[in-house]
Amino acid sequence: MVTPDLPDLRSVPSDFAPSYPNFLACVHPDDRQMLETALQRAIEGVEPYDIDHRIVRPSGEVRILHAIGEVEFAPDGSPLRMLGVVSDVTEARARAATLQTELAEINQISAMAEDIASVGHWRYVISTQARTWSPSTFAIFGLDPADGPRPRAALACLIPRTMSNCAWRRRARRTATPTSGNMR
Repeated sequence: MVTPDLPDLRSVPSDFAPSYPNFLACVHPDDRQMLETALQRAIEGVEPYDIDHRIVRPSGEVRILHAIGEVEFAPDGSPLRMLGVVSDVTEARARAATLQTELAEINQISAMAEDIASVGHWRYVISTQARTWSPSTFAIFGLDPADGPRPRAALACLIPRTMSNCAWRRRARRTATPTSGNMR
């Protein structure tokens, strides 16, 4: 079940005997049941083995591993063996958590700046037609954020001269010509 290469990942002595019980002893106690359930579901053919779990190194250091495995079955459907890979994703997870924290701070600062300047921002993804508006954009148009972005309701707030400007912008977008301007 466990190859001799795996001990290097866990920083265990070279005389580590690769076996499932020895591997399981390295798994964080809070993750053992989850790991065993995922393994059993893979052996039963219910779902692929694709799991993140923690291990505890002999030094006490906790690491996060990502493991993917595939069960090979005999013609009669009984499991023959399981092959897989494991990688240490501890640093990647720490970086992702740091980025999430920084993004939340940037979003908070952006929202404060928009409130102060009475400016809003929006985003429209053409391929999915997904729209997002900042809270300030809703406030500018006097629309309820609970209703979601409603471009037609926002356009109804614009004066006619601005509406003709919007038609010009749509033409510019169709011809891939960059444009910018003010709306009233």
